[in-house]
Amino acid sequence: MPFSSNLILFTALLLIGCETTVPRVGSDGNMPDTSSETADTTTNTATKTTNRQHINGSYSKNTEINSVWQRIRIGYALPESIPRVGQHRIDALLNRYSKHPKGINRQTKQSRLYLYYVVNEIEKHGLPSELALLPFVESSYNPLAYSSSHAAGLWQFIPNTGKRFKLERNWWMDERRDVVASTQAAITYLKYLHQFFDGDWLLAIAAYNAGEGTVSQAIKRNKKIGKPTDYWSLPLPKETKNYLPKLYAWKQIVDQHKKYSITLAEIPNKPLFSKVDIGSQIDLAKLAQITQVDIDTLYALNPAFKRWATDPEAPHTLLLPIHIVKGLDQALAQYPVEQRVKWHRYRIQRGDTLSQIAQRHNTKVSVVKSANKLRSNTIRIGQTLLIPVASSSMGNYPKHAQVIATRKIPATSPEEVPVNNRSKQRIEHQVQSGDTLWSIARHYQSSPSKIARWNGISTNSILRQQQTLIIWTDKLSRSLGNPLDNSSPENLKNDGHQKVIYRVKKGDNLSLISKQFNVAIQDIRQWNQLKHNKHLQIGQPLRLFVSMVDFNK
Repeated sequence: MPFSSNLILFTALLLIGCETTVPRVGSDGNMPDTSSETADTTTNTATKTTNRQHINGSYSKNTEINSVWQRIRIGYALPESIPRVGQHRIDALLNRYSKHPKGINRQTKQSRLYLYYVVNEIEKHGLPSELALLPFVESSYNPLAYSSSHAAGLWQFIPNTGKRFKLERNWWMDERRDVVASTQAAITYLKYLHQFFDGDWLLAIAAYNAGEGTVSQAIKRNKKIGKPTDYWSLPLPKETKNYLPKLYAWKQIVDQHKKYSITLAEIPNKPLFSKVDIGSQIDLAKLAQITQVDIDTLYALNPAFKRWATDPEAPHTLLLPIHIVKGLDQALAQYPVEQRVKWHRYRIQRGDTLSQIAQRHNTKVSVVKSANKLRSNTIRIGQTLLIPVASSSMGNYPKHAQVIATRKIPATSPEEVPVNNRSKQRIEHQVQSGDTLWSIARHYQSSPSKIARWNGISTNSILRQQQTLIIWTDKLSRSLGNPLDNSSPENLKNDGHQKVIYRVKKGDNLSLISKQFNVAIQDIRQWNQLKHNKHLQIGQPLRLFVSMVDFNK
């Protein structure tokens, strides 16, 4: 993922920042007051003394907890009696995971920013601590994870379920990727399922994966033929049959990681972020400037934002590193609301429509109407519209965010030229029939998002024949004939796109699939080496690379 490689560095910075006195918590009220706590992650000094009597009574209020992992181990409460068939599946998974210890360690590092919060909330609601490990099974603890069923976020909510639990999705943001909102929704859903299945946690967790209807039907089927109705005996889909074994395997790894030669990332038992209300929409690059927090860290803490700014509609809450919250009000006071987002003034010309204006400025009609308090699509010649624009050059925003540029910045502008421009060569490429951003990026050993950025277009823009595109290439690598192709399928997923394996269903064709995932038919053929006269087969796996901003599908 484009975000994963940077997350480790930025989390380390956050951990260093948290060495100072921790200020009071923000407006959410969910985080405990730890203003008197100090911690040193390089020693065995205890960071917290819990005051909670755990549901299984395995620790008392005087137990000292050094790390989140220790806290999880103490809170285990799922049934330990597992039938042979279940243990066989768990052992097979443990054997596989133990062969890839670096991959497991990488996932635990990825959870650093979020795990304390999830564990804290799971514990607060009196749930088994194993449930804090579910995001490892669902998304590898990556809030930008996206599946072929259009599930998104740490907890992998599909659109309908997200809507059911009031996770907002609009042009600006997707709360399925919001760490706090999605965790609260997941807890609500799990508690509901637990009650629905009469207190059986295994059935509840299976239903989280397959839906309560699927599990209920499996129970009825077994009852009808006189078979047991416990999770391990039910005729469930293959994915759901392996779902609980994966969770139990993670439980075993956390409990006995040394046995499997796996190293867990060090995660102290204290909060790293606080939820704050900044009172208005703000450009995230501007917020990074105000708070002096790296913009990648802001997006790591607030992965729900898909654009260059926060949602203009309230509430205006964000997650920020806890050590900078104390002086935030004073810092924000120096930037009035009207200065937190940059505005472009556009004078309406003859023949203009709101749709054309929005498209020209790479935005939506609803955004223009909202910014100008328009009740209809009627506009008049000479009328001035205010359109929000990014305050920084597009290259200064993380790749997973769809940066909205309201002006076409020439590729020779200092804002858009690669930083090490003395080692770069400027090339003008004339678009030919059949060209796509993917194929052009492959040819020039670049990436679609870079080419789009250099030319002030979107990665979803339709190219015209004879259109001129500016390309910046590495002189050294080209002169040496460097075979590395940064736009290859193996690397594209690190540049703002998520790799998805889609299995062909009955009635599918390339046209339908391309529309469903907003990708070009030619790209699907190229990624999967499909011949033009080759028909798709039901169940055939297709490798797709989906833009990280297409979560609203």
